[in-house]
Amino acid sequence: MRISQLFILIISSIVLQKCTVPSISDIELNGNYAVPLVNSKLKIAEFLNSNSNTNIKVNSDGTLSLLYNTQLINQSISELLPSISSIGEILIQDTIVKFPLNTSDDFILQKAIFMGDEMRFRYTSIIPEDISINMKIPELTLDGKMLNFDFVLKYNGEIPFTAFTESIDLNGYEFNSSDNNLTIKYDARTQAGQRILLDYAAMSFNELVFSYGEGSAKRTENSLLGNLVPINVFSAWKSGILEFDDPKINFTIAHSYGFPISLRINAVELTLLDGSVKQLSGSMVGNEIAVNFPSNNEIDVLKETSFTFDKSNSNINVLFNEKVKTVDYRVDAILNPSDDLEIVGFVTDKSNFTLDVDVELPLRQKIQDLVIKDTIEIGELDFGKISNAEFKIITSNSYPVSLKFKMIFLDETNNELFRFFETEPYVLDAGKLQNDGTTVQSEEVIRFQNLNAEDLAKLKLARKVFIESEFDNSNPDFEFLTFYSNQYLELRMGLIFSL
Repeated sequence: MRISQLFILIISSIVLQKCTVPSISDIELNGNYAVPLVNSKLKIAEFLNSNSNTNIKVNSDGTLSLLYNTQLINQSISELLPSISSIGEILIQDTIVKFPLNTSDDFILQKAIFMGDEMRFRYTSIIPEDISINMKIPELTLDGKMLNFDFVLKYNGEIPFTAFTESIDLNGYEFNSSDNNLTIKYDARTQAGQRILLDYAAMSFNELVFSYGEGSAKRTENSLLGNLVPINVFSAWKSGILEFDDPKINFTIAHSYGFPISLRINAVELTLLDGSVKQLSGSMVGNEIAVNFPSNNEIDVLKETSFTFDKSNSNINVLFNEKVKTVDYRVDAILNPSDDLEIVGFVTDKSNFTLDVDVELPLRQKIQDLVIKDTIEIGELDFGKISNAEFKIITSNSYPVSLKFKMIFLDETNNELFRFFETEPYVLDAGKLQNDGTTVQSEEVIRFQNLNAEDLAKLKLARKVFIESEFDNSNPDFEFLTFYSNQYLELRMGLIFSL
């Protein structure tokens, strides 16, 4: 949000966008006409909230803050619960095999809930008769019942003979193990009841997918990939003083991992308008900050933690008033920062981590001889059959700064076409400050702007408006000026024109 947009665009947008001349394309009469165009009270908050590039916050005391935001969305801070891909058939030797259910080297899984896929078994025998097989996996249960099934390997007249079981849908099965293993057991018997070792037995699956995992995790550091926060409030600044009394950088962390987590802000870098880079310093930079995390009965519940860099705990006040262009940051999220493997936590397929970074600029500012310049693109101005016109502009102001500005209309190649307020700039006094920092409305200013046929023809070619403006604090008793949501610029405009 540019400074010029805070004040000048409020005026120019009304003049150039809302002040459309009534349709006269079907009027064949000649004569003079007078029409009202605008009767508005223009508020910063209402104007900026209609601008998609700007966020403005109305605080509980009625003061205003500009907000610049970037969000890191849905980043998994650690691949604790990935799916397990097939490794081919898993040989079951000596009627029993242990298969490690490792989702991550950093996560010792003790409990899990499957959401897919399927499992099946292959058996081969060289004994020429039907073989009865019982298969069980004690660590897998569904509705409290262990995975346990019977299968008959039917002799087909050939030696050896092989058969596959039907696929078993694992969705909803629960895994519980103290050693992170699946124990696969079978009991194969002949028709006489003699227990035998099959010539071959194996288990296979395509992909094991989990909706929930519980266990212990090692300390794991994960870099969070954020975005630059662009700060364009100073982009049109040319000279003079513009300082913010209490700029802030707010970090809000939300996650749904059932583990202790800390955040470490390794660096916060502020790039200035001149291209130089300054480092934010403060007690929280470089240190691990513990954040809230959900308990075992808060599965998939997002827990938030917020903290702020301001002038009380960092050098942001000094740095920011050197005209910041962007804010960048490097942040690590640390899972189980104490590296205590006795801690049992959880993760789900929905677990994620979000990091919101807001740069907040409360509109309490030091403004002195502030000069800004900006060029705004406009659409074609269509005056229809109007041959000459006169604008009557009546303004009053309750904002705590005085305003002086002029507008120069340009064509597509930046050639000057016409100047509004050519003889002298438009001057608008500041609202009268009270002892508590609030204001009362200034006296009305009335100005006229005449446009003849030649002027109207030039304006029709305009595609840009160059605005040069100056703001000043005309109240020496107040070093910093506060802007409130109920302050406004009152604008009334009428048009007298001839056909």
